[in-house]
Amino acid sequence: MKPSYLCLLGLLAFFGVSGTSHALESSPAGSEHVTATLLSETSAVTPGKPFLVALRLQMMPGWHTYWRNPGDAGLATRIAWTLPPGYTAGPIQWPVPELISQPPLLSYGYTDE
Repeated sequence: MKPSYLCLLGLLAFFGVSGTSHALESSPAGSEHVTATLLSETSAVTPGKPFLVALRLQMMPGWHTYWRNPGDAGLATRIAWTLPPGYTAGPIQWPVPELISQPPLLSYGYTDE
């Protein structure tokens, strides 16, 4: 299974290959079909130093989520941050999507993880 991560708050993605370590991982949250966790590259915030946070979505077999341009169907995954004063979130750094074919529709998104 190939990992796919939505990376945030930085210019360079440090995830995307199996076995990459991270400093912190949140407790899982989600729904019946998708589990979400946040992964951080650091265990402590340093003022003025950007860091990356990734959203990992793990889908049940047969389920998928959508890329920023979902194609013929669906809605892109969105993230609504609640951040402390003085903090900002950068744009999502999307991994390369998969083509999801459900004739007659073609969509772009992610399956598995």
